Amino acid sequence: MLRTKTQIWRGRAIKQAKQSIMDKFNITDRKNWQHQILFLSYLLSLVSAAIIYFTGGTHRVYPQLMYFPITLAAVTNSKKQALLQALVSGILIGPFMPLNVETGVMQSPQNWLIRTLIFIAVALVISSFVDYYLQEHKHKERIKSELKVANKIQASMLPRIFPPFPNRDEFDIYASMTPAKEVGGDFYDFYMLEDDKVAIVIGDVSGKGVPAALFMVITKTLIKNEAQRNIPPEEIFYNVNNALCRDNEELLFVTAFLGILDLKKGKLEYVNAGHNPPLVRLQEKEEEFEFLELESGFVLGGMADFPYQREEISFQPGDMIYIYTDGITEAMNAEREQFSEQRLLDTLSKLNSPDLQVAEIEHKIKLEVNGFTGEEPQYDDYTMVILHLREKTAENIGKVGS
Repeated sequence: MLRTKTQIWRGRAIKQAKQSIMDKFNITDRKNWQHQILFLSYLLSLVSAAIIYFTGGTHRVYPQLMYFPITLAAVTNSKKQALLQALVSGILIGPFMPLNVETGVMQSPQNWLIRTLIFIAVALVISSFVDYYLQEHKHKERIKSELKVANKIQASMLPRIFPPFPNRDEFDIYASMTPAKEVGGDFYDFYMLEDDKVAIVIGDVSGKGVPAALFMVITKTLIKNEAQRNIPPEEIFYNVNNALCRDNEELLFVTAFLGILDLKKGKLEYVNAGHNPPLVRLQEKEEEFEFLELESGFVLGGMADFPYQREEISFQPGDMIYIYTDGITEAMNAEREQFSEQRLLDTLSKLNSPDLQVAEIEHKIKLEVNGFTGEEPQYDDYTMVILHLREKTAENIGKVGS
């Protein structure tokens, strides 16, 4: 569950207060901190006992004063120290505390013992609570640390070096994935197939967190392994789908899009598995962005032996394709409005300039989405892949064809 603004501010305030206390008392480590707290608790016991002694214990609130040093001792996460403090408090308060503040009758040894036992019980309860809280905190910190490592591992599995093919000047490609949590279920990939084909793929796993991340890794690996066999895209998804359907006890599934651009023929073959329709800018369509018409297909991992359908379009120099996950279009603002496919289309239309590089387009779209959502938390992963066939590809295609 995502943290609210109040929880974030509260956490920051606690951290700042803790740091201020440590700076003021020159506390540099946990052991020194414990000694400072214990010293303060015993000092408070003596002060409380002195107050009770010099005033004759004529106020009902005085017995409660001794709970403060007991609480401080318990904060050190030591039951031994908390119990010792309870005994000290009982010994100090016993001789001076009247049993009845109206009559001034002093406590009997039995009542003195009862009050001391109450102090001991309070010490046990508070120290047990502190111990439970600290154990839970350690457990959460360990999980948080492990998720950070998982995030780094996941990020390292996605292509992050751009340009990815510095020796290929026929096309330009850029991609990014911003997870909503420490680890995400979205993925993207691209790679060369033979010398004249480039594959681009994007996917979105159902669910969030670690299970989705693990399923993402499996799906991404299966697609790449099948694609490198140089089989048609519909067969790639057919084989991957059947592999995911086996032993899928968690009933996870993936929406995905796979495109294979033939640089020699100027043709883009693609197959869809229930994913959002990409946006394309084609020379033959007056260089305006529009949604690619395609068969929806069925999700990967949902139904074995589903027959996927291959489609293709002409992809000439100057053409561009933008693929994304629904985290972009379903991003919400404070009024619970979604960014929507129409806003995405309008944004790309405003960025329709031959002078803009694919990395700049990705950056500006992300800025547009973040500006729309404002301070609202990110609910889903943001993932994009942009492929642009450069104008000078015509010469390269001629060379390849000769």
